[in-house]
Amino acid sequence: MADREIWDYALINRLVLLSKDADFYDLFLISTNHPKGVNFCFGNLTLNILHQVF
Repeated sequence: MADREIWDYALINRLVLLSKDADFYDLFLISTNHPKGVNFCFGNLTLNILHQVF
């Protein structure tokens, strides 16, 4: 799914976005209607290491 599709899905379904993607953070800053979100600042991690963190 594209970022905007994920964003809209979370908004419609009242979900919380968990992301380390700066694009979602940027959308949050410029949007007046947005889902709740948590932005993790881990830097560049492999998907394997990210899974280990969680």
